[in-house]
Amino acid sequence: MNSKQVASLMFVALGLASSTTAMSQSSKDMVDIKNPSELRELFSNKTFKGSTWTAHYRSDGKGQFIQANRKPEPSTWKIKGEDQVCIIIRGANVTSNNCYRYQRHKKNRAWVTQTNVASTAAYMFTLEDGIPKF
Repeated sequence: MNSKQVASLMFVALGLASSTTAMSQSSKDMVDIKNPSELRELFSNKTFKGSTWTAHYRSDGKGQFIQANRKPEPSTWKIKGEDQVCIIIRGANVTSNNCYRYQRHKKNRAWVTQTNVASTAAYMFTLEDGIPKF
């Protein structure tokens, strides 16, 4: 197994390890995002902060993914259907191509849950306005 494959497995493992954070929120407190315009707003010039990673997304579909103590990896995002966003990361340390569904907390809209459509791994991150230049 080469280092790129190991890093990809670590990325998946991070998502699974973080899933307990999302599960601690009651499902009744979360609201599905099932509208392409809301998904576009979720990704337009926003920063996602997970427990061991940060991602920045621009409204033009480009982004960057940063694992703790690593260099930024280029990414792209696009809306699929009514309720999914597909994110492609192609970097030296991480390579992934996954689609996700999203939920927001009813009272604190900065708390967002991301669920991988294929694996059903789910985890929570905080959402912030703005991104650095890249």
